[in-house]
Amino acid sequence: MFILNYLHKVSIKSVPIHWMTRIELFTPDLEQFPLMYVHFLADKEGDEIFGDYNAEDKQRIFGFVIKYDWGKPDEDGLCDMEVQFICNIPQNLKVSYDSKIEDEICHRIGIADKVSYKDLAHISANSPASLPLLQKIWKDKLENIYGKYLPHGRIFEETYGMVRFSAAGNAPRLGKTSEFRMLYWYMKDLGERIKFKGKAKHLAFLEFYLIPTYDEITGVDFKFFKKFFKLYKSTKKFWQLEYTLNFQINNSTFTAAEKRVPNSPLPKSATSLPIGREDFATRYSSLLPQDYDNLSLLLQIFNRMPSRLYGYIWNIMTAVTVDYRKVFVSRDDFREFYRDHRLEKGSSAKVIACFLQQAFGMEALPIDTWVKTFIYFPLGMRPKDIGKTEPRKSEINKLYSSYNRLDKLEKLVWFSSMGNKTNKSEFLDILWCQRYGTDEGSDGPTRGANPLSCSQCILRNECISYQAIKNEKIYVSNTQKELKEQMIKHNLFYGVLTEKLTPRKVHVLEGNNFSERDSHSGLDISVKTKIKAGLYDLDTFVNKI
Repeated sequence: MFILNYLHKVSIKSVPIHWMTRIELFTPDLEQFPLMYVHFLADKEGDEIFGDYNAEDKQRIFGFVIKYDWGKPDEDGLCDMEVQFICNIPQNLKVSYDSKIEDEICHRIGIADKVSYKDLAHISANSPASLPLLQKIWKDKLENIYGKYLPHGRIFEETYGMVRFSAAGNAPRLGKTSEFRMLYWYMKDLGERIKFKGKAKHLAFLEFYLIPTYDEITGVDFKFFKKFFKLYKSTKKFWQLEYTLNFQINNSTFTAAEKRVPNSPLPKSATSLPIGREDFATRYSSLLPQDYDNLSLLLQIFNRMPSRLYGYIWNIMTAVTVDYRKVFVSRDDFREFYRDHRLEKGSSAKVIACFLQQAFGMEALPIDTWVKTFIYFPLGMRPKDIGKTEPRKSEINKLYSSYNRLDKLEKLVWFSSMGNKTNKSEFLDILWCQRYGTDEGSDGPTRGANPLSCSQCILRNECISYQAIKNEKIYVSNTQKELKEQMIKHNLFYGVLTEKLTPRKVHVLEGNNFSERDSHSGLDISVKTKIKAGLYDLDTFVNKI
């Protein structure tokens, strides 16, 4: 039986007071379910051992943070935190145990491998033109919100992180809320529920569950986790049935599913890792009848979306077959995986990058819409792109050769983009290029670098894309017909449509395709701003607004 019965007090040094609004121990969406999960196997020291659930020569240590208190901040806004940690072993039993617990908590908080202003020079050492941009975003925006550091590191325990990000596949409708619900469903159905006794008995109303550590996953040692093992056996059979294609990275063999299962007696729609729930039921109730109930339970856990389940199966079974900590120790190996194999059937490269970065502490870059548009526009990779297409293989190579610690760069991009996404007041004068610019919303193009969005951005002098387009000619007109004619006549990419001489929309001409790229919506351009029709240098136009 797993028991929590000890209280530890752990001091965490020099944490920005700004982080007090972001450290989550619980969420109202999941009452009584602790979020800050710690679980590891430590090398046993001495003869004393706690619990009857330990691997040979190991002491299992687990628990969660129940509370934290802030000390007085210094002049840099840094202060010490006193953390209360509920644990299965007493504090001061062994120095090495206490040290490892402190390290794990530091990672969960994000202070262990934090991002600092000084990191920016190293990140951009091979791309010095981007350093002023990153520094300005940091000094003018991020430091005001997050203080001296950005949180980064192994925010999640390894196995817990694989499950948490498996739940994030295919962007669930309620986002993070849905992801945590799936995480909870998984923990309660596959994890072992913990009992609270001793100094923790007053917390018996909480639900805390343990799943195997990553070492137990790679070692296929589930003797203390019967619920997990039961579903693991069905997961393995599914893996052996469907994941039959091999590909190599360095000296490691990875597995993927076939895009079409040959010679299947089932309907065509059900023969390639079926997308729909009905096709899923048809295929696997027939092919894996003894395991179908377990597979159906996993499908329910991942909110009835088969593709999320397939991703989870790949994530878990790949850990068993190749061990992420060994095969992705080199950043070039993950670059090759993402560049050449991100479209393999049955896995999600973005999800894999997320848990490698945030659960394993590896240099992995998940390329979502926000990362993609940041590297395309502010970092200048594709100034005029619509922000929809995926990076080419050559661009992945360029990204890796241009930047160090892509995981830390991603943190700057992520926090900047989230401020942008939520219209946080501090971010209303930067990064308009990342937003969707027309009434089509996410079905339409992102704004990219253009005369209107750039006019509202204080990063123009540092932005690589703006520097690339600022000397181009543009045409300004009060009618769409004239605008198109003049853009064709002068072979222009950008044109600005005015309404009563006030700039309101940007059109682009790509070959024979004349289309709207941006509209005034959300931009603070007063009706007092008047621009006459005619040909302008883009930079001259921007400085008139």
